[in-house]
Amino acid sequence: MTESGYRRLSASWVAILLLLCLAHGLSTVSGITYPPDVDSLRDIGFAQGMLNGDIFGDPAYAGETRWYPPLLPALAAAAVRLFGIADLPSFWVQAGPWINLLVPVAFFLAAQRLLGSTVSAAAALTAFVLFNGTVGGPWVTGGYTPWPFIPNISQSLFFLTLSLILSFQGSRHWPEAACVGAAIGVTFLAHPVPAIILTSVATAVAFATCGLKLRTIRWLAVVAVVQLAVMSPYLAPIVLNYPGGIVHHRPGLWLDPLMTRDLGSIALIAVLNAPGVLALAGAVFLHRRGIRLERAAAIALAAWIIPCIAILGRHYACGQAATAACRVFVVPVHHYHLYLQSAWAMLIGFVCAHLFLERGPPSRNRIAIVVVLVVVSAGGWSFLSRKYDAVTRDAALAQADGGALLDLDAYRWILANVPPNDTLATPLASDWGDPAAFAAFAAGRKLVALPLLHSNPYVLWEPRDARREQILKAATGDAPPALLCGYPGGTLWVLLPIGTPIDERRVESIYSTKRYTFYQVRNGLC
Repeated sequence: MTESGYRRLSASWVAILLLLCLAHGLSTVSGITYPPDVDSLRDIGFAQGMLNGDIFGDPAYAGETRWYPPLLPALAAAAVRLFGIADLPSFWVQAGPWINLLVPVAFFLAAQRLLGSTVSAAAALTAFVLFNGTVGGPWVTGGYTPWPFIPNISQSLFFLTLSLILSFQGSRHWPEAACVGAAIGVTFLAHPVPAIILTSVATAVAFATCGLKLRTIRWLAVVAVVQLAVMSPYLAPIVLNYPGGIVHHRPGLWLDPLMTRDLGSIALIAVLNAPGVLALAGAVFLHRRGIRLERAAAIALAAWIIPCIAILGRHYACGQAATAACRVFVVPVHHYHLYLQSAWAMLIGFVCAHLFLERGPPSRNRIAIVVVLVVVSAGGWSFLSRKYDAVTRDAALAQADGGALLDLDAYRWILANVPPNDTLATPLASDWGDPAAFAAFAAGRKLVALPLLHSNPYVLWEPRDARREQILKAATGDAPPALLCGYPGGTLWVLLPIGTPIDERRVESIYSTKRYTFYQVRNGLC
């Protein structure tokens, strides 16, 4: 087949992959009325906080500063206002397949720019869509997902900014530097990890193409200044209000089961990354035979892969160590594994395209095509029958009221009847989440304390949780009634499971769902 024939076939294959993604995504979320994961409920709460008029504040903690990257919640809030959307949870989960479709599109565009070939880019996209995400959650292993996870959605900005950096390689002009800085800054507003990797890529590409010269340093200085300016509406309030930095470390120390340090998880991680390591060896083999990535592209890929491997290496080397290197800049390590997987997909596409599709006599090509068809068929079957998607969909349909994640009835009642400046004290069933707490959190209402792993990392959690427990005890008569008084910011509400004994002299029942009762402090108590 001629080169132009391969290009046409590749373009058609890319279209098929994108249609496959969309079909799988729409069928997965069909009939689901809320995002069946607590991270998306948190994101809805941050969007609702903006809709409530609280642009820079923590929507859950009165008087505190917004700590989670604001870009995607802000876009969700803007869509609600622009299109008059009445049901934010349903909108967010149903928009997931469409929003996430931008990720493979942006990946393909970046692969074309990085690998210099439509055929290689199509092969890379095949690995990204059909094989990334086969094992584990999509936030760890990547690929296309129909679920509205902000770390996954943010990949589209990463890939587009990567393309921009490569397009401006060798540039000595400040407008291009400003564009790169702005793009990295916007990516940071979506999620910090891709912006950190992009900063590494931009720096490495600039020095590789222009050399260690004063004009290179000036160019990068413009990138840094513009990047910081774009990031400042999010970062500046945090720096000003929390000069001591993170004081609640547990959220950053959370580990996905796939990233734990037991031998089984380490072995599985090694297996997941083995194809990428083999592709790296294949790229070295091709390089020695004169088939090379463009210099800037190779440098960009190295500057992408090396930080991810370094953070993963630190994670496994540290264990329970308490050294300074193990304590600094602690973020859930799965974010870096996610980006390592997409980097491996790029390399796999480059090597496979050159080894099996673009080299050799026709007879060898025919054999290669048969092998590719078998592998792609297996990948397609795996993609369409992913366990995580099937299990999550079944759980969401079986628990239409939100189940163990969210009391939807409580969420809707809070939206309609609890003013944004009121505060709620709820049970906390676990460190991870609670249906009552997330009903209030998703509604953008204030809470005395959130579940441990979703609480503001710049605010101590233990005193807030102790206050929450005392308020619940005061409502049941097991603590002094004064604890129900003097809480700042509007009315104090107490949510308790139905049937919980309460002191009716202190609180009165206002509304009940199938699981919880809303109580208000009685007039005259305080």
